[in-house]
Amino acid sequence: MLIKNRHSTIPKPAGVSTLNTIEFKEKHNHGYQKKRLRSPSNRYGLTLPGLLIIILSISTDILGTKIAAQNDVTTKGNHTYQGLQLDQFFKKWFVLGPIPVSVEKTTPDQNKQKKVFEAEPPFQIQELSPTKSSHQIGDKEYQWQLVASEDEILDLNQIYGETEFAEAYAWAEIYLSEQKNVVLGIGSDDGVRVWLNGQLIHQNQSARPVSKDQDLVPVTFKKGKNLLLLKIQNERLDWGFCCRILGSETLPRKLFGAAGLGDLDTLEMLLSHGADINASTYGLTALHHAKIRGRDDTATFLREKGINAKIPMPSPETVVDALLKDTIKGNSPGAAVLIAQDGEILYQKGFGYANLENQIPITPQTKFRIGSITKQFTASAILKL
Repeated sequence: MLIKNRHSTIPKPAGVSTLNTIEFKEKHNHGYQKKRLRSPSNRYGLTLPGLLIIILSISTDILGTKIAAQNDVTTKGNHTYQGLQLDQFFKKWFVLGPIPVSVEKTTPDQNKQKKVFEAEPPFQIQELSPTKSSHQIGDKEYQWQLVASEDEILDLNQIYGETEFAEAYAWAEIYLSEQKNVVLGIGSDDGVRVWLNGQLIHQNQSARPVSKDQDLVPVTFKKGKNLLLLKIQNERLDWGFCCRILGSETLPRKLFGAAGLGDLDTLEMLLSHGADINASTYGLTALHHAKIRGRDDTATFLREKGINAKIPMPSPETVVDALLKDTIKGNSPGAAVLIAQDGEILYQKGFGYANLENQIPITPQTKFRIGSITKQFTASAILKL
């Protein structure tokens, strides 16, 4: 089987994860490190459906990731949200920072970073208010700024510049007419701590690039005023965060991903918060994904939860078409995909533009430069010949 070249002019993403079949991790455009390459099932291995799941996973993250520098931050708007807009990112925040992790000139070690990360905020959370414009922290007074991001990711570089080994806080108010149990999707670069109404509900000290919904946090918003506070701790280079409430658009995708990973706890949590068990992602249900990945225990779990096992699995061509048409839209770079088995071409098609300026579309015959990701697949494909 062969995957033909990916478009080499697609901006390098902040991070790539392919749902446990092929995984990569990158920190701030410093190159990719392959973590593992394996197939979780000898029954499926790199069959045609299995290969399509690899394409599905890689393409979704590569082409769906936005560059942080595209984010514009302004001071328009209001920090208060009336009700919950499901699947929509919180883009208006009061932010404060950058607060150095250490006042010393030397680079703080891991123990120092961990100690500062786990420290409580240097202010009373319940006293946060638009009328309280500053806080004295150490020998410096820090001002709260009301900012609004045009992108899903609030890029702290746009506000504070490249500030290494520092932390920032962001808070917003959400008013609800009734109590709601929901799932927060949080992404951060790097570590993040989250408080809701003064209670710590989540923390993840991790050196990572930001992407959507990296951490899923079940929470209960009370009736009336809710105060959501985030703390972001940066190590080096870029930093920022994103946060939203998962809804009917995002819950099925997370269910699909959890099924492929065999993550029964996350499946249980998502289903208990309203995820449609029979929803499909590019025509594939969670049960389809579990079967393709060889997750027999997950497939059994989904059947016990009432999934419709009679929904037919779509053809690989249908899956790839749906994925790439949804991912590559309008005037944008794209990809050429070719799938072959036993010397027979099963699928080939181009998506997007090879040259944006001259509006030259990508075709299966388009030539590409080999990049840091594609060379690994190209080498594997050559070994298969």
